[in-house]
Parts: sequence; C-alpha cells; structure tokens
Amino acid sequence: MRISYTIPQKWNDLTEWQLKRIGKLTLSKEKMPHRLFISMLISILLMPKRSLKGYIKSFYLFTQVPLLVLEEYCGFIFEEEEYLTKFPEKFKIGKTYVYGPGKRLSNITINEMSYADTFFYNWINGKKDVDLHRLAAVLYREKSPSPSPEDIRAPFNKLLLPVNADLTDKIPLADKLIIALAYQGCRQLFSKRHPIIFPKPPDEEKTPEAAKKNKKAYQPFEKIIHAMAMDEIQVFGNLQQTEQANAAQFFKIYEESIIRQRERERLAKKK
Repeated sequence: MRISYTIPQKWNDLTEWQLKRIGKLTLSKEKMPHRLFISMLISILLMPKRSLKGYIKSFYLFTQVPLLVLEEYCGFIFEEEEYLTKFPEKFKIGKTYVYGPGKRLSNITINEMSYADTFFYNWINGKKDVDLHRLAAVLYREKSPSPSPEDIRAPFNKLLLPVNADLTDKIPLADKLIIALAYQGCRQLFSKRHPIIFPKPPDEEKTPEAAKKNKKAYQPFEKIIHAMAMDEIQVFGNLQQTEQANAAQFFKIYEESIIRQRERERLAKKK
C-alpha cells in the first residue's frame, strides 16, 4: 500500500489549526520527553486539520519510518531564519469576534506598532504572561463600523486598551504564543529591510560581562515618532498624523532621513 504525505516546510505554510495546536503543544514542551514532543509535533504537521483519516495516516507513518528520520522534517520549527509572518485571522470571544493584523503587519500604524513592540520586548525579556496579554490587546480588535479595504479592525486607540483587553484576555495563552511568534517574524523582516533603524546587537565579546556592557538599551518607537513629527519638514504631518502613518512607510522614510543626515554630516566634516 502506497500512501502520500505532505509535510509543510515553512511556518507560513501551516494552517491556522496547525498553528494553534503547535502553540498549545509548546506550552507543555518542558513537561514532556523530547521524543514525545517531536512525535506530537510531527502528527500536527501531517494534518492540515483534525480528522480520523489524518490520525490513521500519521499512525501508519510512525510504524514505517523511524522517528529520527521524521524529526528532520520539523527542523524549520527550530530554525532562527525561518519566520512566521501571518497572524491568526480572528478569535471568537463569546458572541464577539476580534480580528488580527494583516500578514507581515502590512496594515499596522507606527503608533500601534510602538505599543506592540514595547510589550513584545518586555515579554521576550521577562516571559511574563501579562505582556503577552497586552500584546494581544494591541493587535486584536473588533471590526470597525466602517472598515477600510486595508484593515477591517477598529482604529487603534491607546486609551481603549483596557476595554479591549477585557475581550482579548480571554484568548487562550497558547494562541497568544503564536501571535507573539508572528509578531517576532514580522519584526525580523522589518529589521532585515531597515538595518539602520534596527541595528544588530554588538558581537559577543570574550566575556559575558563585556557583551552585557555593550548591549544598547531598548529604544521605543515613540521617540522616533516624536522626532519625525517635530522635524522641520514633517513628512507625515503633525504628531497625531505621524502616529497614524503606516509602519512600513514610516520606516522607509525615517531610514532615508537618517542616511541623508549622515551624508550632510560627512560633507560638513570635509569643509
């Protein structure tokens, strides 16, 4: 008997069901043996959605192929250069739906990203669930009464975050891990595209103490938003208008302004 299998090899190829199952599995990773974790991970990768047929096919595969061989097919899960850049589309909280940002954060404003990035940074460094809850509260909102073609979510309003959190706090923690993973992947793409704005950390020194000393303090986007709004040219307008600028466009213009400023400084030194 010949059975064909399809195993995704990129994060973005995973279905929403698979992503949510991986998030739930990750929460239990530290409590289970490595072999069991890999076995369950492969079972998830084998099924685009839950089905009896999928369980039977995965069980049969495990009887025919050694786990060590199958483990190679889930290597992308652990690769740092493989990014997830799509978010779970929506979550149902009671009778209400909350919707997430577009793929690659294509429809996020710089003000929204400023808040999301601060909470993400705090979570990465402190691993406190509260920061994960706050990240979800920033990114997921109800549908706008007059949605735009680019974004169906209600406009971001920092003053309404506590109200929005009453809904998003009910999103399962496992799903919030996937939200954070997607945000991390999108941030990595921004970092690659704009290395001047997102400089790489200094290379590791000979001692951990030296590396810690050279590590730059986190700079929230709020500072560069204010800098752009206070600039003589004001490309995006006043502060309120600048905050509503699309993040991708904002980074592009801001990086160009840095390059031009450095060039002016270089020429000034020659005189």
